[in-house]
Amino acid sequence: MDGVVRHGDPFLPSVTSTTCADAPLSYIDSVKLPREVPIMTLPNATLFPQALLPLYIFEPRYRQMLTDALHSHRMFSVAMQRPDRMRETPLPVAGLGLIRVSVGHKDGTSHLILQGITRVELGESVRTRPYRIQRIRPRRPCHRAVSPAAGCAECDMAGSEPILRVRRV
Repeated sequence: MDGVVRHGDPFLPSVTSTTCADAPLSYIDSVKLPREVPIMTLPNATLFPQALLPLYIFEPRYRQMLTDALHSHRMFSVAMQRPDRMRETPLPVAGLGLIRVSVGHKDGTSHLILQGITRVELGESVRTRPYRIQRIRPRRPCHRAVSPAAGCAECDMAGSEPILRVRRV
């Protein structure tokens, strides 16, 4: 084979590109995404497309973020914390999610289920207080992926500085 993956699934677009940047956005093309969204930075969690992520919202800034999101487009991104930084700094690729259900409690906390829509590149910060809002750009599906939701680390890191350098022993 010539190194190009061709999907045979009739529900997926025919992908014949050789880079993720050339791949079609498929189902994302039919979803109206906001240009900027709130960002929840977490140390050990990520949100993948179509995955369901249960969250417990207790911090005051994220309580406000949830209230604002529920009164607008019901979306926010979950980004992993950069492991090499002490200050809250999200990785450049995050998962954009839609709030499917949210249950508020008497003490002001909430439980919610966030469903992943797509991976996004985080752009310019719009604001950082009381919670971070950044411009986003949807990531194209990985050219090696079996499904449009999948991706690969090589494609995520293409054109950007490596975050962690791993040495084989």
